Amino acid sequence: MVIENRFIFEQQLLLESKKIFTENSKNYCEVKNAFATLADDIFIADKFPFTSSEIIKIVKSSTGETKECIFPYRYDKETKRYMLKDFAELDKNTRDYLLTFQSQLKNRSIKEKDK
Repeated sequence: MVIENRFIFEQQLLLESKKIFTENSKNYCEVKNAFATLADDIFIADKFPFTSSEIIKIVKSSTGETKECIFPYRYDKETKRYMLKDFAELDKNTRDYLLTFQSQLKNRSIKEKDK
């Protein structure tokens, strides 16, 4: 099927794709590759208790649910890639929020969780 000049091949995605392409006022969506936080309970929430330019809306591929996510990256026009922001570059609300989880974030074990 073709929706808005885009080919949709998987039947399961058809209804959601149609909704995205026809209801989005900008008529596009941005797709970012998944990234491992190893702390989804900190970086992903139904609704964060603060506002920040680093908060984006996402659809979790594992559940299909719409959530909010702290996306601490900036787009580098020179390399045409997203680069992790330095902590000092983050919005103050994001920094304050992450500092409340400082111990938990520092003690994540990448080796144990990354297979």
